[in-house]
Amino acid sequence: MVVDLTGVRPNCMMEFGYALARNRRVVISAKEGTKLAFDQDELATYFWKDSGPPAQRVKDCDWFDRYSEPPPVVKVTHL
Repeated sequence: MVVDLTGVRPNCMMEFGYALARNRRVVISAKEGTKLAFDQDELATYFWKDSGPPAQRVKDCDWFDRYSEPPPVVKVTHL
C-alpha cells in the first residue's frame, strides 16, 4: 500500500492504520514540509519535493523498496 499523507486527511490515516494492523507492506510519503501526526522516526517516511523534471522524479522512486517493510507496531523495551 502506498499512502501519501500530504494534507493529513483522516481517511488516509484510517486506511494507513488498517494496513499496519494487517501487517501489510506500506510506503509512507508526504510532500516536504508536511507535519505528521506520528513520530516519523519510528515509521520511515519519504518526503518528496514538488520540483524538477518528471524524468528525474521517476528516477527518484528508487526509495520505494527501502520504505516498504512495515516496522513492528508495538516495541517491547523491557521484560
